[in-house]
Parts: sequence; C-alpha cells; structure tokens
Amino acid sequence: MAQESPADHPRVQLKVHACTGASETEVRHLVGVELGALLTTGAASGEVTEATVSCEGQFVWLRVDDPITGKALTRVVDLSHDPVSARARLVALAVAELVVASWTELATNPTPQVPPAGPRPSEREVAAARKVVGERLPKQMAPHLDQMRLLVLGSRRSFFSEPAELWGAGVRVGRDEFAMAGWTVDLLAEHGEMEASLGRVSMDTFTVGGGLYLYRRWAWATFQGGFGLRLGMARLSGKAGVGAEAHAESGIAPWGWPTAMAGLRVEPIGPLVIEASGETGYVVLPMSGTVDDRREILIDGLWLGAQLGGGLVL
Repeated sequence: MAQESPADHPRVQLKVHACTGASETEVRHLVGVELGALLTTGAASGEVTEATVSCEGQFVWLRVDDPITGKALTRVVDLSHDPVSARARLVALAVAELVVASWTELATNPTPQVPPAGPRPSEREVAAARKVVGERLPKQMAPHLDQMRLLVLGSRRSFFSEPAELWGAGVRVGRDEFAMAGWTVDLLAEHGEMEASLGRVSMDTFTVGGGLYLYRRWAWATFQGGFGLRLGMARLSGKAGVGAEAHAESGIAPWGWPTAMAGLRVEPIGPLVIEASGETGYVVLPMSGTVDDRREILIDGLWLGAQLGGGLVL
C-alpha cells in the first residue's frame, strides 16, 4: 500500500497564547489530527495558513489568515464555563472548523471573479487543502450519509401466472452511502393460498433481498430507484378439499428473481422514517404444484410487489 508523503498534507502554522488555559502542545496535536495537516513553525507569512488563538477578557479569539483563498476569518468563543481539562479539545475543534470554513471556498468558489490580492500559494498547498475539504464537505452538507435506517415492513406480492397473493412481513436496513447512491437489504416471510381442483395449495416463502439505488433527496422526503436480487426458499403444500379423495403433500425449492425497485421515504419528525416501496421482476427459479399427476400450479414469469414500513434513523 502506498504511503502518503508530507506533500499530501496541508501546512498550518498555529500559535496558542497561554491565556487560554489550553496546552499548546495538545492543541497542535489535535488540530493536526482533525485537519490531517502538518503543523509548522517559522514559515514565512503568506506561505501557509496561519491560525492564532488569543484572549480578550473572558473570551477566546480565533483568527485564521489563509493565503490559499486570500482571506482572514475571526471567531470569538467563551470557554469560561468549561473545565480547563477540556479546553485543549474545544480550542482545537474551533480552530479546525474555522480553517475548514476558509478552505471550503476552494469547492464552492474555486475561481473568484475578483481574485484576492497578494502572491498566490503553491499548487501543492492548494491541492492538499482541497483534499481536506473534499473529505469533510460531503458529510457536513449531507449528514444523512452517516445514518443507517432500520424498518419493520408489511408486504404484498402477486403473480401474473397464478391468481395468487402473498402477504407477509419483515425487516429492512438501508443507507445512503454516497451523495446520490445507496444500498438496501431486507428479510421477508410471506404466505398465500391458491385454489386447486381437489383443494387448496398454500405457499410460504422466506427471502433475502438486496439492491443498489440512486436517490434524490428533498427537505424531508427522498425518492429512490434501482435494481437488486431476491433469493430464498419457497414451500408449496396441498390441502385436500372436503370429500376429495386426494393425498396432500408439500415440497421445498429454491426461489429467486432479479428486481427493479422504486420507493419514497419521508422523515416527518426526529428519527422516525416511513417508507413505501414497490418492486417488479421475473421469476427465474419457478415453482410448480401437481394435482393427480397434473401440473395445476405454476409460479413463474412476471410479478409485482409492494412494501410499507416504518422505523428509525440510527
């Protein structure tokens, strides 16, 4: 595995005044970890991003002079009510946030119409800072990328080859893994009955489904669509009708199909999530049932399914 060189990390020069009550050594270490940066000393002004932490009364003043985007930012925080033991961590987080806030312009406005005055930083410094922004910005702008969904489902499935409906329940987990794409996995148990010439045939299935989808997210609603695969086991069992002279048997067989799926989920309040989804596909592992050595039941071809569920965003 190739190792990163120092040139892959942005350089930051940090000065922490003793008045803050925070250990400068600890703050430097934590800032380096938060930013993936090299903390330097003695660099000429205008070559690297400079962060200064000072005091005025009970307030801590943070200042970032950023030659990469050509601007200076300040922020005032009050740490007087926080224990001294926690100040290094708090100061480091505040410094890292302010530095990233400045570097974010590399992504949101990479070529300003009115360029800042002064010498331009090296391409190495710009590329290293842009890498930090690229790693942090998606999660800051889309916090749902870190969230897993867990839902309890009710399901219904029907087949074109037979007048049969399966009803069932299950659980589903899913996650919007990337800015426009995600994945979902579920477990479903379903049951239904069909008429046969000498009685009824019951069908029970247990399947595992998974898929990849693209999605579009609005304020509290998300539409998604994609493709997947569902595999499992199915059991057909016969029940002789009243007065019928027949012997009822059962059989178990593999069960599966590719799927196309679409869904809409809403997050109305807090961690609550409600999801309605539909899917369609083609049975590639069909099942058949025989009555008096004649095939009367065939589960094959196209089908439609729907699920409705609710759960939590974890």
